[in-house]
Amino acid sequence: MSTDTTFRNFTAQQAAAYASGRGGSYPQPLYETILDFHQGSRDLCMDVGTGPGKAVWDLLNYSTHCIGVDASAQMIEHAKLESRSRHLNHRTTFLTTEPEHCGDPTRLHTAGFNPNSIDLLTVAMAAHWFQFPTFYPPRRPSAQTRRHPRPLDHESLLLPPLPAGGIGKSRLSSIPLKTKR
Repeated sequence: MSTDTTFRNFTAQQAAAYASGRGGSYPQPLYETILDFHQGSRDLCMDVGTGPGKAVWDLLNYSTHCIGVDASAQMIEHAKLESRSRHLNHRTTFLTTEPEHCGDPTRLHTAGFNPNSIDLLTVAMAAHWFQFPTFYPPRRPSAQTRRHPRPLDHESLLLPPLPAGGIGKSRLSSIPLKTKR
């Protein structure tokens, strides 16, 4: 995780203000594009850097259960309150953890999940806070994946809209992305 503590140190009031300022859902065509590419199971999704859970609510339109993880305890508490108010707490799980540890087998087992049961992993406008060499290391077979050889079906980074005068479409298209189909 970034050494910046901005989000990790939010108060409950700041988390609520952040959530209300985030607006509504992401565009449905964005999810449809990701899921058209994904074409795998959608039973369990994980949104990393979930903040107040904005992407979780959208993903529940396409999946059975969604785990939201964030380094901010107050953001997670806000997401849990929202989940209860939406009567979706039976379909959501929120965990306070840094993105680099979101796949920790012990933490997932403690929460009631097989670490190899996650079908889709999303990051919605939070990737710039991550330590990518730790979050997204080169894939190596491990004892865990040999025991449960079910790979993650798809990973998707939802990138923020670029500001006017930003890096531009030609620069964006030259950024290599790892995908698996």
